Amino acid sequence: MAPIISVVMSVFNEESDLKGSIESILNQTFSDFEFIIVNDGSIDSTQEILEHYARRDKRVKIIVNQENMGLARSLNKGIRNASGKYIARMDADDISDATRFEKQVKFLEENDDVYIVGTQGYITNEDGEIIGKREQATTPDAVKNNLFNRCGIIHPSIMARKELFEKIGTYDIKYDLSLEVELAMRTIRYGFKIANLPGFLVYSKSRRKGMTLSNMMATQRNQTRIRMKYLPYFFNLKNISYTARSFCGCLLPPFLRRSLDAHVRKRSQKGERLDKDRS
Repeated sequence: MAPIISVVMSVFNEESDLKGSIESILNQTFSDFEFIIVNDGSIDSTQEILEHYARRDKRVKIIVNQENMGLARSLNKGIRNASGKYIARMDADDISDATRFEKQVKFLEENDDVYIVGTQGYITNEDGEIIGKREQATTPDAVKNNLFNRCGIIHPSIMARKELFEKIGTYDIKYDLSLEVELAMRTIRYGFKIANLPGFLVYSKSRRKGMTLSNMMATQRNQTRIRMKYLPYFFNLKNISYTARSFCGCLLPPFLRRSLDAHVRKRSQKGERLDKDRS
């Protein structure tokens, strides 16, 4: 019999954080799931760790990419191999609250018109101490109204109906750096609702090295392209403003980029996590 949930996670050289992430899934109060982990060409001890858990728990299923294919392609491979009614996302450096799946399944069972449900999230330091929050709107209308300002979802917190991917397609590989932004906009553009639970059910570790300027600018360009693509479907003054602001961010001259890079590095050294959903 097929499981209710297929958990899909892509990993690449995640030996330092992987154990905590996997165990937070295996210890969920809702246990009817398969855990599909795509090893995206790791060259550290990631594969050995995955095999250890696969031997320990039959719910763990490993897919190995012989070379690094990127997040979108790896997640799509996991989704294609999923047999569950719901697809739950997870990242290798995050921790899920033990009740996350139980609460999300209950919500989706009670709200047939919602196709993606996420949660609120905490930001933690290397020691697991909470140092910040990532908050999203909860109701479908609020998520839609704020879509161009904030993505609307915390990607590793979401649970989606598998039929959503069958209806609108899987992740768009052209937007690998911001694939959750494109997914959220495409979902709502086709008339499917997104909501978020009010509870803080995921813990995301602050990035130890932060984002480089080049990565940040690439993400900015990615999200600008996404906003411009979907602006005709969400056309109003507010969304025009957000798109214009995003576009202007891509045109920063070199001296401002260097200044911004210094600011980014300073924030990174303080252990703060850049929230790409707010760019």
